[in-house]
Amino acid sequence: MKKLEDFVTLKRAKRIRHWRVNQGCTWRKVANNAYEQWAEIEDWSPPNNQIIGMELCKIAAKMLKEDPSTYPWN
Repeated sequence: MKKLEDFVTLKRAKRIRHWRVNQGCTWRKVANNAYEQWAEIEDWSPPNNQIIGMELCKIAAKMLKEDPSTYPWN
């Protein structure tokens, strides 16, 4: 099983940032969007798992050299 970090490419990190920052998606919505759009990601339950959304945002922010614990991420 791949780690979640293995699925977050730079292109996906930018998409995650768009959802969270530009669209104001909650962590649950970020997780749900990723679940729906990237079929090869391992299943998690429920699809709108808040912990997964938080982790996706954290991974994406770090890839983009931003701090996930501060504005505009949190």
